[in-house]
Amino acid sequence: MTDELAQFLEQTATNPDDPLIRDLTAVARPDSIVQQWSWLSTVSTDLDLRSNPVELSFKLPTRGPLPPEFGYGLARLVRAAAGVGPESPLNSVESVAHDVVGRRLRIEYRNHVPGHGVRAIIGRSERDGDIVAAGPQPSRQDNQRFLNARSLYHALHTTRNSPRLVTDAFSWDQKASRAFAAELIAPQQAQIGRAHV
Repeated sequence: MTDELAQFLEQTATNPDDPLIRDLTAVARPDSIVQQWSWLSTVSTDLDLRSNPVELSFKLPTRGPLPPEFGYGLARLVRAAAGVGPESPLNSVESVAHDVVGRRLRIEYRNHVPGHGVRAIIGRSERDGDIVAAGPQPSRQDNQRFLNARSLYHALHTTRNSPRLVTDAFSWDQKASRAFAAELIAPQQAQIGRAHV
């Protein structure tokens, strides 16, 4: 453990149960965690990000031991709530977010995240009530769409008490967010249907 990391854990990470701290420490390296925290703090302040409690028209699936099953189940509920059938293409993640939550999902490009592994921070803007996902712009459009869908997962499920991160980690919620994004964008049922044609 470096002196810098020890100081960060003692002075900044005073609440190890803080979801944002847990997200960051699951993916950050000791040599970049302080700079990443500084980036997150700056972006949070600039965009006035807070928790994002949401009321949904449906009950969340049971959170069982398998993150993919939860993610798939939530994506199916979200598609149904947005009136998008399992065989229909998804026009945009942002329009689904608005249909389901009644708030705008706004993507803010904030490049130059120090270190590796942090893809976006998600929370609700205190200024305008938008759900905001802020992070580096992916190099490909399909990667951006997948990131937007992962951000929507966190907006719906994990940001009730605090902003959260989309990361490269393999924690329960990060795995569930990947499954959610895959099922939201390209449902298994539609893929199976195409395979039998």
